Amino acid sequence: YNWSGPNAFSTSTTSAATNLTVSPSSSGEYSVSVTYTGTGCTSSMAKTDPDVTVNALPTLTSVTAANDVVCIGTDIALTANGASGTGSVVSYNWSGPAAYSTSTAAATVNRATTTTAHSGAYSVTVTYAGTGCTSALVQKSVTVNSIPTVSGVTVASGIVCVGGDIALTAGSTAGTGSLVSYNWSGPSSYSTTSTASSINRTTGAVADGGTYSLTVTYTGAGCTSTPATVPVTVNAVPTLGSITTSSTTLCT
Repeated sequence: YNWSGPNAFSTSTTSAATNLTVSPSSSGEYSVSVTYTGTGCTSSMAKTDPDVTVNALPTLTSVTAANDVVCIGTDIALTANGASGTGSVVSYNWSGPAAYSTSTAAATVNRATTTTAHSGAYSVTVTYAGTGCTSALVQKSVTVNSIPTVSGVTVASGIVCVGGDIALTAGSTAGTGSLVSYNWSGPSSYSTTSTASSINRTTGAVADGGTYSLTVTYTGAGCTSTPATVPVTVNAVPTLGSITTSSTTLCT
């Protein structure tokens, strides 16, 4: 079998099939003739119809993440950039940790996180129409941090009088990185942030009684715990209208 084609391709084989490594310049007409023994007679050429088209592999320049570090419960938002190829995009093909795999028509994808095992390298390729050529993959690493925890919050006295202090103390905390802040809130629009684990609030009204809440924030993605709460009652200071005696004159 006598093969010929673009780029001066020429080869002879004893089988009816041949393979060659191609590039876009390999596009065009391919021909084959067959030679038999005896007088060495050779057939006329058979040609490809239509011609063979070799498309360039699609390319992607990069994949970016809205945030390189996120907390559990926050979506990983990824965007494929710089897609180029012959024809139109068929799909973006995503893969990642914990057996993540999905295909999208858009260049962006969101993955909901439920575990730190979703941390790792995320990859994407792009497939174009025609023969379904697919690009080499590009990758982006994302870290998923656990949500911090606070064991609770205690109060020095659960019942105070107006004018007295509400003394609150955070329990033990844990999280990824270092602790950034204790975030306190309570009745009458009370809100304060501190780096210390204890605070005092001087009460000015019975309305300052109620539920006090605490969350803690750690570094990295700024992950914040779920609230710990404690109830506090603020009582009014008792009052006396006057003092009377049975007699203003006494004998000794």
